Amino acid sequence: MEFSQSNIPSAQDLLRSGELFVPFSEFPVQTIYETTGWFERKLQEGKPFVIRGLNQLDCWDAPTLNNGCLVTSSSSGAIPVRNCQTGRDVRMRLRDLIPTDHTRAGHVRESLYAKDLQCPAEWIRALKAVLPSCLMQLGSFDLFRVLPKEITPEVLMAYVGTQLSLSGFHRCFSGTVALNLMVESEGSRYGSLCFGTDQASQEKYDLFMEGLGKSSHTDWANISIAQMKTANFPIYVTHQEPGDLVIFPSATAHQIWNVSSMVTKVVWNIMHASSIPSFFNYIQPVYQKQCHADTGRVPLIPIHALRDSSHNPEETKLLVDMLQQLVDDEDTGCDSSVPIKLVDTQGAVVECNFCGLTIWNRHLHCEQCGDFDLCLTCYVSGRSCKHVGDYTWAELFRSEYCRSLIKTARDRLGSYSASDIGRPKQKTLGAIALVAVEARRQSSERLCHLCRDSHPVWKGITCSQCSAFFCYRGLYRHFDINLLRFLRNEIPWVCPKCSQICNCRCCHFSRPYQSKDKPIRARIKPVDPRGRIAGFVDNVFDQKRGKRAVTITQSASPQSTLEPRGQKRPRTPNNDGHERSLHEAVDSSESVDSSQIRRSHIVTDVDVPHSLPMRGSSTGSFNSKGQLRISDLVEDRSPPDKSFHRSPHVQDHIPLSSTPDNTAYRYPHEPKNPNENILNPIDEENILSLERKLGSLRQYADGLLELSLIDSHAKVLDKISSLEAQIERKRRQKAELLFSGLNRDFPDLADIAMEEARRRGL
Repeated sequence: MEFSQSNIPSAQDLLRSGELFVPFSEFPVQTIYETTGWFERKLQEGKPFVIRGLNQLDCWDAPTLNNGCLVTSSSSGAIPVRNCQTGRDVRMRLRDLIPTDHTRAGHVRESLYAKDLQCPAEWIRALKAVLPSCLMQLGSFDLFRVLPKEITPEVLMAYVGTQLSLSGFHRCFSGTVALNLMVESEGSRYGSLCFGTDQASQEKYDLFMEGLGKSSHTDWANISIAQMKTANFPIYVTHQEPGDLVIFPSATAHQIWNVSSMVTKVVWNIMHASSIPSFFNYIQPVYQKQCHADTGRVPLIPIHALRDSSHNPEETKLLVDMLQQLVDDEDTGCDSSVPIKLVDTQGAVVECNFCGLTIWNRHLHCEQCGDFDLCLTCYVSGRSCKHVGDYTWAELFRSEYCRSLIKTARDRLGSYSASDIGRPKQKTLGAIALVAVEARRQSSERLCHLCRDSHPVWKGITCSQCSAFFCYRGLYRHFDINLLRFLRNEIPWVCPKCSQICNCRCCHFSRPYQSKDKPIRARIKPVDPRGRIAGFVDNVFDQKRGKRAVTITQSASPQSTLEPRGQKRPRTPNNDGHERSLHEAVDSSESVDSSQIRRSHIVTDVDVPHSLPMRGSSTGSFNSKGQLRISDLVEDRSPPDKSFHRSPHVQDHIPLSSTPDNTAYRYPHEPKNPNENILNPIDEENILSLERKLGSLRQYADGLLELSLIDSHAKVLDKISSLEAQIERKRRQKAELLFSGLNRDFPDLADIAMEEARRRGL
């Protein structure tokens, strides 16, 4: 928890501070009844907004929409309740979380959040009396209504949160529109503080979350005010009180902080027509890459929706275009005679056993496993079970049936026909999968030019000019290829070596391609453990957790100028300091004069005997990308290597830095006391000891809470807060000492570390 009751600002305070905070658009409740088409226009704008005062309507049923009704209609058993301080769930009864007697009403239990509770039937009837159909779940704007009842997602839920509980920044599942209605709030302050983003800032938000080491689509991250101020996109903020309905359009992110002592809400999602393109073009590729299951069954919506004629013309056009795109992309080619088996699912849903995606039609089926299916995207990405060459084609609908649905829908629209303008000519996913099926049945292997290892031929591609073989994993790792976009390309491929941009250990071109960092993140795991063969680009990282910066600097030599045999020259940025894309590098390489190709000299400053056991990365670099992370300085917990002893032949380390052009090197003066910046190991032990004590206290706190020992739980929480503050002070002291030493000895690295510290809110 990065905030407390005393330091939570109000929405007005944040808006007055300027920065990037902007207000939500606010509308009175009469707007949704008096203005035709108003709600749909606001969703198309892609900005969050709030409707005030639903509880002021005469039809608002206050005796029903309250905590008492929720407790009465809920089961008496224990439910999982998230402790937002510890990040773990505890089990307790809802009546203990929401005390109704006066003897316990004064006890404040902080940071508890009960989510996804079954919404009482009485509440649903009361909401239908207040809200128009377009705002309701399975209403006139919700495309989930076209799915069969047995597979329709359950998205109408009740939430109960105590003071300082929260929902971190996240996007709602499958690109749906999120609606958040506050029913009741206790306490003198407003109920909740809401933050949101808009659709125009999607890419910037993605980069912002990636800088924090989080996935912008699948992770929930509590972002502090200090971290929000470092964003380069607008952050919308508003307060929420009982009767306020806050709405977040499709694919926008939001975060909620509950401020009052008790907050009760109803939360639901709708699949608006504007959510369909967002899902297929923006969200689904990320879900497939990260193996995040689609709980909304969105791929089934277009074909089920076109079976009836109850949609307005604009909605029908969108669904026709989307189904046409899906049918065209799974086409294997007019000259293909591949047998495709029709599968009768008997109403069941077919899911990809690797990424969890709902399969709407064509897929690959493993004959050996019997019940293992892969979507086309996973198959062409190299994923499979252990039976790599035993896949056959299957489909849920004949392509003739799908095309007849499209034709019927177009006839209802009159002269409407889809436009292919702006759609690039490329291979279909079905055609790529057809080639992959045949390739996987071959047993031949080739040596990869990049990794110098042998691979089956289906794991890479051959250059059209020099016949060199490059594995897909290496192309992604070293040249940042987008695999599907790369495979869809119909132009004969020219390898990086022929384009004179190869950055492997053997090629020494003057302008090699500068690959982008691929930071550590959660490992990709298949939803079915039988998916043993990972994809070509799965789990490729440049950094490792716990890597120590101080040990990496010890791998250089004190000799003045050395050109080791087989040593790769350091990469140099282009003149403007920006990284070049692969295509830009290919274009620019044509003008490179061969006389400019040269081997650069590597300067090292410490002589390390070959017999010494060394740790760290390659010679002369701080990590694989030459950057220093703040976690290397503050969060390192790896034990020291007791087997390493300083050799009398090893001189004190002399820091090395260079000019921006990497053409000259300078040696700063040595500090008067070489050991003055070395951390005291006792301080490090104190931090670890305090963290162990903190973990034990959190376990005790959960146990006390399960037993409903509220007073004891509150005292343990006070002790936890004290320990957290003590640990934070020690970490800051450690960081300040490191920054001070870096600023004196390595000014360029100090700037990098301090900038990252500011970006992370440290």
